[in-house]
Amino acid sequence: MSSSTGSDPVKALIDTYCRHGYYRHVLTICNESLPQRNDPEVRFWRAFALSMEGNQTEAIRELEPLSNHPDIGLAATAALINAHKSSKKDYVDKESVNELKEKLKNLSKGGDDRTLVFAARYFWHSDKEKQAKSKNENGRYFSESSQK
Repeated sequence: MSSSTGSDPVKALIDTYCRHGYYRHVLTICNESLPQRNDPEVRFWRAFALSMEGNQTEAIRELEPLSNHPDIGLAATAALINAHKSSKKDYVDKESVNELKEKLKNLSKGGDDRTLVFAARYFWHSDKEKQAKSKNENGRYFSESSQK
């Protein structure tokens, strides 16, 4: 997985569309891209867009296997929590949410730079700036990428 979207036009488009809230466009670009490459990062953004469009069931189904991925597991777990909480209130699986919160806590402790940067991008696109900042608090990724 690339730590930057600059070298990948598909991921750059995904970031741009997410930043502007064009989730239907995110779905379109991901759906067009996935048959050529089975990129877990693109699969994640597809699931994120599904969730933002209100399709929590499908988003949860797609995020669950990604929650064990070494680079995007932290973001996928956080997105799963959000998708569960965004489900209809009568159908929220509180036990699953509690298990996911514990998993998120454990993953946050041991994440490498790529994992934390990807999680920060997820939180940023989810309008959770505080969590995004906490995942990149050392700023190492952003200072390195700005020097390239």
